[in-house]
Amino acid sequence: ISVKGTENYCFLLYSGQTALEASKEKGAWRTGDKLLIYDWNGNPVKRICLPLKYSMFAINPQERLVYLLTTNDESATDDYSLHVLDLKKDFKHL
Repeated sequence: ISVKGTENYCFLLYSGQTALEASKEKGAWRTGDKLLIYDWNGNPVKRICLPLKYSMFAINPQERLVYLLTTNDESATDDYSLHVLDLKKDFKHL
């Protein structure tokens, strides 16, 4: 869905769904509920299962925070919610 990098890691927002599975669910092709973290040698570092499906994310490496954006698909207007994932206990530096 989306990829971001820091000096030490590569972050991927991932759904795990096939194109066929995603086509059956409104907006699923553009959302992910897993955050995969790899080092720059391609080694998996951490897999985080997220509580919601998110469409975008940003990283603040200095504060070790990940900002995740989700939409309320039930809303007539596209309401957005911003969630923060704190990685301080898992990473000394990003």
